[in-house]
Amino acid sequence: MDFARELASLADFYVNEAFACSHREHASVVGVPKFFSPLPAGGRAFGFDFLKEIEILSKIREKPVRPVVLLLGGVKEDKIDYAKKLAAWADWILVGGKLVEYDGIPQLAKHPKILAHLIKSGQDITMETVKKFKEIVLQGRTIVWAGPMGNFYDKRYERGTKEIAQAVVESGAFSVVGGGDTEVALSRFGLDKKISFISSGGGAMLEFLAEGTLPGIEAIKSSNVRKSNVQNKSKTKN
Repeated sequence: MDFARELASLADFYVNEAFACSHREHASVVGVPKFFSPLPAGGRAFGFDFLKEIEILSKIREKPVRPVVLLLGGVKEDKIDYAKKLAAWADWILVGGKLVEYDGIPQLAKHPKILAHLIKSGQDITMETVKKFKEIVLQGRTIVWAGPMGNFYDKRYERGTKEIAQAVVESGAFSVVGGGDTEVALSRFGLDKKISFISSGGGAMLEFLAEGTLPGIEAIKSSNVRKSNVQNKSKTKN
């Protein structure tokens, strides 16, 4: 808390524009805002891009156009926990990338789940899996994607991610993509401008969809205001 207080003493206003980091309880995310009261009377608020994230993700979380297809890939194991939390929300959960090799892939009762088969090297999904995924993606009306299907940085293993990306675009669904690697892949394939919305953070996006809030959001909304210490400290400096 001392570190957060020190940071807060440097400013008159606090604006959180870091949606991608706001699922983490870092000092700059949840500590500093406690020393500022909410706007307009005080000095803490969300940035414009942050507000857009909340607007778009709240809409698809609360009233998605169905069927909803959730695509999960990459290597971060915490996506397994998000899959469990989002099982009742999604109509399909398609799991690719290295995630399929981890223990703990949930049994999603009453929700069809397709796990990818990987090629022998484990660097991409098989073409049989691509075909199966594409059939489902093309039926989707809301598609949320976090994590590539394979090691697309190597052209030998980009096919799975590329074909799924093309299917997302071709579906005409409202598409939301989050995560740095997924965005890089879309840019590499020239498809990033054809996605409905690109969230600045994959983990933050999935946690918001699962929980409806983030620690960084609660820090801004909280009525627990403790700015007197900062004000007093500023006076002593002057």
